[in-house]
Amino acid sequence: MNENKRHVSPLTECRTLPRRPCGTMSAGRMPLAAAERPVMATQTVVIGCDGEVWPTPQPVKQGRFKENEAFLGPVRVCPLRGWRSLARRSRRTSRCGQYHRPSLRGCTTTEVYSNATERTKPLLLCLLCLSNGHGEDLVATQVLRALYRNAPVPLWTDALPLVGAGEAYKRLAQDQSIHYLEEPLNAYESASSGSTELLTRSSLRLLEPRVTLPSGGFIYARPLTFLKDIAAGLFALVYLQWRRCRYWLSEKMKYVKRVGASKRCFFVLAVGDVWPLFLSVLTGVRLGAFIGTAKSDLYLQTPSGVWLFMQPYPHRWTSDRWVYGLTPTELEAFRLEADETSKLPAWIIWCWRFWRLLVVDLRYALFLYRYRRVWRAPFLWRLARLGEAIGAGASVYLPWERWLLRRSGTLGIYVRDTLTAERLNRLGIRGVAPLALNPMMDDIVVQHGLNLQAPDDVGSFYVTMLPGSRALEAYQNWRRMLRELQGALSESNGIAFRIEVPVASTLAISVLKDIARDQGWRDIDAVDAATFPGADSVPALYEDMIYRHGTSHCLRLWSPPRSNTEARVPHPFAACLHRAAVVFACAGTATEQAVGVGKPVITSPGAGPQFNRSFWEAQSRLLGPNIILADPSREHPDAVSQALVHLCQALQDTQHRQALVLSWRQQAEAVMGHAGAADYIARSVFERLERSIPFQR
Repeated sequence: MNENKRHVSPLTECRTLPRRPCGTMSAGRMPLAAAERPVMATQTVVIGCDGEVWPTPQPVKQGRFKENEAFLGPVRVCPLRGWRSLARRSRRTSRCGQYHRPSLRGCTTTEVYSNATERTKPLLLCLLCLSNGHGEDLVATQVLRALYRNAPVPLWTDALPLVGAGEAYKRLAQDQSIHYLEEPLNAYESASSGSTELLTRSSLRLLEPRVTLPSGGFIYARPLTFLKDIAAGLFALVYLQWRRCRYWLSEKMKYVKRVGASKRCFFVLAVGDVWPLFLSVLTGVRLGAFIGTAKSDLYLQTPSGVWLFMQPYPHRWTSDRWVYGLTPTELEAFRLEADETSKLPAWIIWCWRFWRLLVVDLRYALFLYRYRRVWRAPFLWRLARLGEAIGAGASVYLPWERWLLRRSGTLGIYVRDTLTAERLNRLGIRGVAPLALNPMMDDIVVQHGLNLQAPDDVGSFYVTMLPGSRALEAYQNWRRMLRELQGALSESNGIAFRIEVPVASTLAISVLKDIARDQGWRDIDAVDAATFPGADSVPALYEDMIYRHGTSHCLRLWSPPRSNTEARVPHPFAACLHRAAVVFACAGTATEQAVGVGKPVITSPGAGPQFNRSFWEAQSRLLGPNIILADPSREHPDAVSQALVHLCQALQDTQHRQALVLSWRQQAEAVMGHAGAADYIARSVFERLERSIPFQR
């Protein structure tokens, strides 16, 4: 048996991946001798785990197969099939005399090079980018921008936004001035075969299907919208996305072969939750990176690792300090100190402490009802967090999600906080980055820094309002937010509010203007507008509307840039966050970015479909004390106004202000991380690729 083994010639370089043992070959099915069937660089062979080589008869019918991105070409490494059945199936012929390639589903693919010159040919990188939401699209475009900037060879990207139309990818193509294609134009099919121009430049193609559903992808936040999504074609969309990812590799390989790329590398970037992660595994591409933005252990624990149901103070304890003006003395009366060391079993100590926390919650509920006429049940919130912790188990990523991470995260797994990374590492998930990585913070932090500037004149404060980016919901939030601010504007205690609104590109600024006029804001003429602080610094590319309420409060609406022909023009959102002392937000990603730059954010629940009560409460658990929860509909009608006035009064005290700013910055670093995440991810991905692929420098 051993003397009949066929080994690859030393002149022929063969690169393979580690594989599991496969079935042994019987004596009647021996490999061919070297003199009988020489192995060439263009010949298709099957390699066993012990080095045996089986030539596959030629010509073959092109079949569908999985391909390993690091090693591409015609060689199949089969870890699952036995040699007996594989050899028998490879000899079957069709009626027309053509040999059929055996089914090698689950096998990896390598490329055999006849010499070193063949191995150093230029490589073409082919990337499939999957993102599951509007915020995830922004994260994906930040990472793609870094990938284009650091790519050593041309990068062809196929982007499939699973939620929405993918407007962020279109803006990315304009900013980077790369070749942009969009289905259903099918521009790839019209390209001439063997075109060398396509092989020397990067490109971005936006794939179908792209459908905007009524829920906006937030089915969990409002289950009733699931029925509307079904009526709008949810199941058909899921099937089309599944089919497109399932056959993406074979379609891409046919086109790459037609344009004449001799060496190519396929990998997948999944951004979001479990759905893009599952689709990335479904493609069959073994090299992939996953950026987890939807899940975090901060939903169940504090950044220090304390379970939320065991935190030593009642729920919304820190928010009530600003909303209801509670003094530190009143708050400390409801803080449970650490237990003294005891020789009792740990589970008895834990149960006793949990019972004491429930008693503290009940006392706090009675205190709020007696002195503030607000009824709340923090003990029910604590019991709900206990149930979630029991259901989640060892990590917020469920066991079958961790199985997908092991299959798809070969190029790295990047989560949003250090706590989640440590939990995944303890569970044996390899390739998890040990840092808190949020690419959404790169542009804001790099351009505008973290400094919380003092107001220009005494008694005035900048307030940034973020109603969201989804048209219908944002208009409802805008009307409600202006109504909730009426109390602060009428009883500001000498404080002048400079309110700024960076309008998203998906919103019509004329609708926001009409709503503002209905709420009592009036237009300012050109003479009065010149006296507005910073009015002379408005670039010509932006449209600026200023309104006044009373005699001291001003409102400015910043529209997106009107043109972007010369260079990339930053959105006014970053500049507004930089100037703001307080942020009033009813948004998703924008709220996280505001917390990431160290700003206190006041939020109030809306009607949805995204920013409803459940999303509002979950966001506060994720972002921590920087979120100030105000509930005008159920507790106090002036909750937002009182929180805003109390915050501004505290910031007027210079000594108190420094302590507050320091605590907000520390919390921002714990939950949102530092800047530079996109460049870190790009460098990490290319370093892992270069370990297997010889890039030509």
